[in-house]
Amino acid sequence: MKKTLITFTLAAALLSTSAGVYAVSNVNNPSTDKQYTIQVENTTSENFDIAKDPTNINKRIEYTKETSLREDGSEGLIFESWNNPKTFDTRIDNIIKNNGNVESYDSTYNKDMGKNIVMLKRDKNGNVVSGETEAVNKAGADYNTSLFSKNTFVAVKEKYASSEWTTDGTVVDKDGKTLKKISKTYAVSMTKPTGKDLTKDAQNQGQMKEIAYLDEATGLPEKVELYETDNNHKMNLVNTKVYEFKYIDTAGSIYDISGVNLKQLPQFNYNENTVG
Repeated sequence: MKKTLITFTLAAALLSTSAGVYAVSNVNNPSTDKQYTIQVENTTSENFDIAKDPTNINKRIEYTKETSLREDGSEGLIFESWNNPKTFDTRIDNIIKNNGNVESYDSTYNKDMGKNIVMLKRDKNGNVVSGETEAVNKAGADYNTSLFSKNTFVAVKEKYASSEWTTDGTVVDKDGKTLKKISKTYAVSMTKPTGKDLTKDAQNQGQMKEIAYLDEATGLPEKVELYETDNNHKMNLVNTKVYEFKYIDTAGSIYDISGVNLKQLPQFNYNENTVG
């Protein structure tokens, strides 16, 4: 059973794994030469708070929300995470929306220093429908906990500060705030069927481009766009993600699962030599 560690691998890569989920619905978007309006709520106060304590010395809970937008600007895939650096408890909510309606809503908790995983199914209003819990052996718990540092605000900022990104000047968002614009381009392999035999594919070299708009005070993204070349070598927008980051001072009911009837699964014994 691999789902426990796959789940928290996703947690570590939370700000980079959802690109392309809605690529099919976005292929008709204009190319990169058009200016896009940045559609994020006003997060000035939250960003100012993070800018005052960029390394989270006070060890407050770090909240992240990543929303993938469809071509019409509606919400699609939503990730929300709450990471507590004092206890290493994490919670990740994965919400899929379509035409304004919630189609799927799941929560995953990493508790007790990675020793226990709780997985909840929720209805469209966030009420728990069912749940499972799973104990993890020490090797697995250590692995789960090691992923925590890869999803901190500091780690996200370092990702966008790396030398692989090129600075492309600045833009102004709808609230009048100046954002740093950066980009990177990389090659990808593209395939398309050839002739009547659909099992034979032609390999073409394409390109993908990411454009990120960063809050200069924090180094964190407000918006990230993903583009890729089509078969005519035209660069099209395939995915847009918008972000919210903030500190939370108290856990409250964030990690509370009391009263939930959980199905106990067998312990998962992680072995790094056998688990992919």
